[in-house]
Amino acid sequence: MELTKRQLEIENLVIKGFKSKEIGELLGVKEKTVKFHLTKVYNKRNVKSRASLLAEKLKDKPVVEVTKTKAEIEAAMTETLKSLGILTDGAFSHKILTRLMENLGYEVLWT
Repeated sequence: MELTKRQLEIENLVIKGFKSKEIGELLGVKEKTVKFHLTKVYNKRNVKSRASLLAEKLKDKPVVEVTKTKAEIEAAMTETLKSLGILTDGAFSHKILTRLMENLGYEVLWT
């Protein structure tokens, strides 16, 4: 089943790490309305949670393996987030990039 325009908006914001309350504020609707649409998204995507929705969306995405310098890791993480449409531009610290990657279900280990 196809998602409605609103359901797609909400799905994309969930994937970007926004909470239901934040999504409601961004879209000018109540948190309860966001949760209603999110339930519809889960049903149409055949998932039961945000984590499983994210895993489903990322299942065909490439795995990023980096064993380089901190700057090279930050560049690889930034590129991955840009390719997913989460970042559009700008430079971010490795802590922020790590948190974004972890929110997307990646495991990030600094050695």
